[in-house]
Amino acid sequence: MTTRQHKVDTQLGRAAVQIFAANDRMNQVLIEHLDPTAWKAKPPTAKPPGKARSIAAIFTHMHNVRCKWVRLTAPHLKIATQLNRAHCAPQQVLAVMENSLLAGDVSKQTHDTISKQLQDPQI
Repeated sequence: MTTRQHKVDTQLGRAAVQIFAANDRMNQVLIEHLDPTAWKAKPPTAKPPGKARSIAAIFTHMHNVRCKWVRLTAPHLKIATQLNRAHCAPQQVLAVMENSLLAGDVSKQTHDTISKQLQDPQI
């Protein structure tokens, strides 16, 4: 790998971590300002009926997929507890987001993991 290619990969890794952090913060703000009755409400326009996810189910699914991604791509990192969409409160989602991968030194580890994946020729 050339120095220029390494620099591009490093920049992409940094940008990916920054995007992840910005998205994570937007999700936190959304949950903090969400009407509590909307948390588990089913969307009224779901087609077919009953197939759409509640906001609680969407956020718990995103968190659980992140956990799976960490387990598969960076098994050396500590994995957060998975959430149950049927019994999850907004405060639980906020708590796991605040203790997420981007806390403290883990952001560098996340950056390194993303950078390594960008170097993978199969991507």
